[in-house]
Amino acid sequence: MWGIMSTVHHHHRYRFLFHHRALYAIGQIVVVCVVGSVVGLQGCAAVQPRESFDAVERLVSERSSQRVHWRTGGEEDQAVDAMIAAMLEQPLDADAAAQIALLNNRALQAVYEDLGIAQADLVQAGLLSNPTLSVSVLFPTVGVEVRPNLGVVQPFLDLFFIPLRKKVAESSLAAAQQRVAEQVIAHAAQTKAAFYRAAADQQAAAMLREIAKATAESLADVRQLREAGSVTYLDLRNMEALHEQTRMELARAEAEVTINREQVTAMMGLSGDAIHWEMDAQFGEVDALPADDFEGLVVEEIEEMAVERSLALASLRAQIDAAGADLGIAGASALLPSANPGASAQRRSGEWFVGPSLVLPLPIFDQGQAVTAAAEARLRQQMMLHDAAAVEVRSTARTAATRVRIARQTVEHYHDVLLPMREEMYEDSLLQFHAMNISMLDLIVVRQQQLATKREAIEAAHEYWLAQTTLEQVLAGSSPGAAAQR
Repeated sequence: MWGIMSTVHHHHRYRFLFHHRALYAIGQIVVVCVVGSVVGLQGCAAVQPRESFDAVERLVSERSSQRVHWRTGGEEDQAVDAMIAAMLEQPLDADAAAQIALLNNRALQAVYEDLGIAQADLVQAGLLSNPTLSVSVLFPTVGVEVRPNLGVVQPFLDLFFIPLRKKVAESSLAAAQQRVAEQVIAHAAQTKAAFYRAAADQQAAAMLREIAKATAESLADVRQLREAGSVTYLDLRNMEALHEQTRMELARAEAEVTINREQVTAMMGLSGDAIHWEMDAQFGEVDALPADDFEGLVVEEIEEMAVERSLALASLRAQIDAAGADLGIAGASALLPSANPGASAQRRSGEWFVGPSLVLPLPIFDQGQAVTAAAEARLRQQMMLHDAAAVEVRSTARTAATRVRIARQTVEHYHDVLLPMREEMYEDSLLQFHAMNISMLDLIVVRQQQLATKREAIEAAHEYWLAQTTLEQVLAGSSPGAAAQR
C-alpha cells in the first residue's frame, strides 16, 4: 500500500515539476522567436481599408465631377442621405441621377468591400507565420521517470519572403483600386444611359399625347364633314384608325416610360417615397446638345487619351507587377521552400536539455520546376492580356469618337432639314385638304410621315446622348463592358 502511495506521490511531483519548468522553457523559447518579429513588424498589422478608398476617390475625381462615398454607418452617411433627399426635391437630369447612384446604390457599396479584402491581404502578407509548438510526454513502463519533450519551430524564410509577398499584395491592392474606380465610372455611365432611354421614351410619350389630342379633334371635324357629305366613309374610317393607332402607341410609350424609370430608380438605389422622383430632360433639340469637348481632337489623340487614362490597363499593369513578384517568390523558394529553425527541450534523468533545432525539406522529388514554370506562365499571360486590352481600348475609343460625330450630325440634320421639311409638307397638305384638292387619306399619309420623322429625331437624340456618354466613359478610364453590379 505504501509503495502505491509513494508511486502516486512521485507522479504528482514530476507532473508539477514538468508543468512548472516546461512552461518556463516554452516561455523562453517563444519570447526569443517572437520578439524580433513583433518589433520589426509593429504598426503593420492594422487593416485600414479607408486609405484604399481614398485612392479610389482620387482616381474618380481626376476623371469625372462625380463624388463617391463608402457607407460605414458613421455620421457621414446621414449627411449623404440628407444631400440625396435635397437632390430628389428637384427634377433630375442625367448627371444628378448618376450622382445619386454612386452615393446610394448598395450593389456598388458591396464592390467597395473588395478594397477591405485586398487591404487585409496586404496586412497578412507582412506578418510572420506563428511559431509551432510541439509537446510530447513519454511515460515509463517501468519506474516513475516521466520524459517530456518540448519544441518550438519558427519558419525562418518568412523573413526573406515578406518583402516579396508584400510586393504581390501591394500590386493586387493597386489592381483592386483600379478595378473599383472603373466600376464606379461604369455604374455612373450605365445610370446615365438608362436615364437617357427613359427620357427619350418620356419625350416620345409627350409628343404622342399631343398628337392623340390633335387626332381626336381632327376626328371630330371629319365626322362633321361626313355628316355634311363632304368626305367619304373611307376617309372617316382612316381617320378613326389613325386616332386609335396613336392612342395605342401612346399607351405603349407610357408603359416604356414606367419600365425604364424603374431601371433608373433601381440603379439609384431608391425605394419608398423616393421612387416618385421627377425627370428633367429636354435633349431632343440641337440647342440642348452640349458643346463638343472633343471637336478639336483628331481620332488618334482621343485614342491616346483613352489608353493613358484606362483604369483597366492600369489594373492589368498592377497584376503584371504582382505576377512578377510571385515569380520571384517561386524562384527563391524552388529548392528550399521552407526552413524552420527553432528550439527543443527534453527532460532526462531529472535534468532539462535545451538546444536549437532545424527542420529542412529535402528537394529530392520536387525541386520547384513546376511551381516556377506556372509562375512564368502567369506572368506571360498577364502581359498578353494587357496587350490585348490595349488594342481593345484603342478600338473602343476610335469607335466611340466616330459614333459621337455621326450621331451629332444626324441630330443636326433632323433639326435643320427633315423636321422643318415635314412640318412644311403637312401644313401645305392641310391647306390642300381644306381646298378639297387632296383626300383625307392623302392628308393622313402626310401626317403619319411627319410623326414618324419626329419619332426618328427623338431616337437620333437618344443615340447621340448614348454615344456621348460612352465616349466620356472611355476617356474617363472605364470600358463600356465594365460592370458595377454583382
